[in-house]
Amino acid sequence: MAEFILNAADFGVPGDGKTDSTERINQCLSTAVSKGYHTVWFPKGTYLIDATLGGDLNQRFRNAGIIVPGNLEIMMDPECIMKVIPNSSWGYSAFYVGKQENITISGGQIIGERDEHTYASAGIRSTHEWGFGICIEGCSNVVIDDVKISDFTGDGIIVSPRGLKTNQDYRTSEQIIIRRCEVRRSRRNNISITGCDMVTVEECLIEDAGTGNGTAPKFGIDIEGYGEGDVDYEEPINVSIRNNHFVGNVSSSVTNFNGYGILIEGNHSDNTISYGYGTQTVIKGNILRRPEDVAAAPRVGITGLGVSQGKETSDAVIAGNLITGFSTGIDVRGKSVLVTNNKISNFENTGILVYQSSDVKVDGNQIQNGLSETRRSIGLRAVLSDDIAFLNNCLIQVVDGVNVSGGNMIIKDNLLRKFSRGIWIAQGNAVIEGNTLNPDAFEAVPESYSVSVTNNAGAIIKNNTFKEFKNYPIYCSTSAKTSIIGNHLERSPLLVTIYISAGVHEIFDNTISVNRTAGNPIVIYLNGSAGSIISGNTINNLSAGTATAIQTNTSTNSKIIGNRIFKGTINKHSSDTIDGNMIV
Repeated sequence: MAEFILNAADFGVPGDGKTDSTERINQCLSTAVSKGYHTVWFPKGTYLIDATLGGDLNQRFRNAGIIVPGNLEIMMDPECIMKVIPNSSWGYSAFYVGKQENITISGGQIIGERDEHTYASAGIRSTHEWGFGICIEGCSNVVIDDVKISDFTGDGIIVSPRGLKTNQDYRTSEQIIIRRCEVRRSRRNNISITGCDMVTVEECLIEDAGTGNGTAPKFGIDIEGYGEGDVDYEEPINVSIRNNHFVGNVSSSVTNFNGYGILIEGNHSDNTISYGYGTQTVIKGNILRRPEDVAAAPRVGITGLGVSQGKETSDAVIAGNLITGFSTGIDVRGKSVLVTNNKISNFENTGILVYQSSDVKVDGNQIQNGLSETRRSIGLRAVLSDDIAFLNNCLIQVVDGVNVSGGNMIIKDNLLRKFSRGIWIAQGNAVIEGNTLNPDAFEAVPESYSVSVTNNAGAIIKNNTFKEFKNYPIYCSTSAKTSIIGNHLERSPLLVTIYISAGVHEIFDNTISVNRTAGNPIVIYLNGSAGSIISGNTINNLSAGTATAIQTNTSTNSKIIGNRIFKGTINKHSSDTIDGNMIV
């Protein structure tokens, strides 16, 4: 029977930690393939590798170091160490896999020389960020399994194409699996994925990218093709990053800078996950927890950058993630983004921020414990964005619940409890419908308004329920139009319950109960307005004294029609129209 495993020691490959093993390893691998061996086994030992050997003059990492042929499995003993000999080259590869297929590299340790490296001046290459542990270019069906890779001047593993898409010889890397590996202390990125189709990184420990004398971007995993304008020269597509642990990577855990069809699922992370300018990114089921003892620089749990040039939408989904301890939980940028069923807690700045975006749906998230000693935390915030929907979210223990500056908004069916200021529309136009707002004796800072519309913003405030408030439940000082329709306000203890100034407003079909222990309350106060309508409201005064149910004496031409008032009066202006009101 033929022997299908070649023992490298039997071939005479030295593993004594003193002898350069590179040429002998390459001879061993080449001989194994030529004689029909399926596997080469490297036993326990330290194998010194000249990772610059054979490198191209222009791309020194290419064809350098150990050249892995196709149709071969390299198996290493757990105590097999492939150690790169210190050098001064701006680029190199410990293992180079180029334009090959059907390869497995498993076991062992591949250790770079970043701490012993000589960072010689090399012009535009002086960053020395092209020293790789495993360099895969233009390959298919490659598996990297249970390998420990550390201390490279560039990336621990890089997966890239050979050539550019605009050239006829372009060859992408496809069907690449990196699993159960430990990749640590790479100066640039622990794993870079630049041009590929169907790459999976799973069950790996990815740690400390970019620490010390690291060089940008310092990501745990960087998914980043090369393009100019709307032309892609390298295209990373169909990448899955799942069930990995990310620890201590300087700038981010995972960044999909511009990939397509990217899944980031089930990972544990202590730093940012970003969909960047990517298209069709799904970020789901991850646990992001920022340790309390790390540097205090602001960090975002999940973020994006915008829409890629040449594309119309981001098409991102952020779902079912647990995010705690970050300055901002989720920062949405781009177009066509769904943010759903995430739980965000213990943040300092914003739970979910939507910035310079459009067509964004934020639905069914739980946001809580947004407390800070230095700033007002905000549960949901939209800035310079349009066509945004905040739906079915639960916000508990935040200073400001919802803050909107610009664009068209729908804020519907949310629960806000324990807050200072509930929903604040400072710019733009909003529909605020079906929400339940309950400040519930918030203690962190003084209570402000439950719903406020200011500056030149416009709003429809409809079918909301207000409970246990100690400041204005509805406050409008906008010059634009507001419609306040069908809201339910329970047992107001305030001297003034609804305060409206300036603008032209509609106040229809609201149900308001008042129970003030001292003085004579004013339920609806319209100040400085002209031509507003107050109609169909039910106002029930439970206080000991008589209430002014509707006061418009400092406005003009108000229409007060068909209201039901129990134990209250109307204080009108002489220009007002009063008709069909029932006062009991």
